[in-house]
Amino acid sequence: MDSKQNMCKSETNCTETSAGYSLKKQELKKWIYENGHSQPYVAKQLNMAPEVFKEKLTERAKFNREQLGILIRLMGAKEAFKVIYFSSLEERTRVFYEVFVDPLKRELRIK
Repeated sequence: MDSKQNMCKSETNCTETSAGYSLKKQELKKWIYENGHSQPYVAKQLNMAPEVFKEKLTERAKFNREQLGILIRLMGAKEAFKVIYFSSLEERTRVFYEVFVDPLKRELRIK
């Protein structure tokens, strides 16, 4: 657990840096340009100034839940999963199973 999370005593006084996920800069840029978008376009979709968006990517700052939801709708869950940075393999695996694996059939929901 990092020190920023330790400083968070309650939900109301947590800083934005302790909540959310950061993004893999190169993977996101690759997706942006392969899909005919630009960084300012994605920033606008996330309700951010392009400079703030670029700064967050460079500093590996965390994006909040709302911004991640918008990004997932924009990219699609499968592609967004590739650009979200998870702090551990266990967390990545847990999220993968919650999102992409049908618990009753034990098979992938994505094709």
